[in-house]
Amino acid sequence: MQYLPYFKFRFPELEILNQRSIAEDNAICISRITSTENETFVKKKLKNFNNPNYPFQRKMEFIGECINYLFLNDSRVVFEGKPRLVQLEEDYMLLEDLGQGVRFSEQNTHALAKTIADLHNTTAPLQSVYTELWNTYKPLIHQTSQYDERKYSLQEQSLFFDYGRNSLLNYVTNCQKFKSEPLQKCLATIKDTIDTPSEHWLALIHDDLISTRQFIVNQDKIQLIDWETAKFAHRLRELGLMLTGRLERDDSRNIFHNKLGLTDDFIDVYKAHSNLKAIDDEEWKFQLSAALMYNTVVNIGVLSLVHLQPATTRVLLQQMVEATLAYPNHTESHKLLTDIFFDESYVEFFITQKNN
Repeated sequence: MQYLPYFKFRFPELEILNQRSIAEDNAICISRITSTENETFVKKKLKNFNNPNYPFQRKMEFIGECINYLFLNDSRVVFEGKPRLVQLEEDYMLLEDLGQGVRFSEQNTHALAKTIADLHNTTAPLQSVYTELWNTYKPLIHQTSQYDERKYSLQEQSLFFDYGRNSLLNYVTNCQKFKSEPLQKCLATIKDTIDTPSEHWLALIHDDLISTRQFIVNQDKIQLIDWETAKFAHRLRELGLMLTGRLERDDSRNIFHNKLGLTDDFIDVYKAHSNLKAIDDEEWKFQLSAALMYNTVVNIGVLSLVHLQPATTRVLLQQMVEATLAYPNHTESHKLLTDIFFDESYVEFFITQKNN
């Protein structure tokens, strides 16, 4: 794969005093660098970059993160909640060192909500700038799903939604407690709302804020890191993911439900700092409810495709559903889904369906 010669960003030139590895795997090495000026930086470098067997997915994620950092460091993007980009080459990026920070706790919820609102507010008017940047580097990007191993793209998430929708419709058809047609309409509306949002709901979302490893807390200031999954999308996808969580694999490849611990007023603080104050309250509730339901149906779709013991499936499904039902203001148009989630027989049907 040929890299474009202008995939470079340098300011200023640095003389390196020492370099110490702080994290490493088979594809990427992250180091802390000290310059002769006694400044510290974080370097993220692809290992064995020119090896033909290099994990292609990691290379694509690295390119995506580089492009996102170029956008975030554009002078038109006035957003302080990210590290400053110092240098960029075809196989490494050098970033401002944000330090270790302190452990995130619920008391940092307000700061996190404000940071996310700032991200969305600042980037919303700049979609054309973002699109132009991605088009510039389009020759570097392979947009086929075979390279999207983590399935975080909008296309893959939409497919998982379809799997989850099919699971719910199968339940309704078989249990005869609910009518199929209203559920089909409900799910179609949710998908259309989130997959094809109105322009004022579009913004750059980080799209991976489900773990404290994605941000650094310093004196009540929160800065977001690891931008490889960032994209322009419905801004409430961000909240839907954070509030209902995502199914992930741990280091032992075991699946678990990953979700941040946030205080109950997270949504209110975000809304108070967003630039969508003119949005009608009912419209806001509808959009947020749709985002929460969308992510839950995506999680159901993911869970329907993985092989697990029935006991594990039960626990995960209950955790996912409880996270969604914790939100008290689901709109009337989504009530059918909440009724299904409250129905204990759905969990048993889902497990039986998976095992057949």
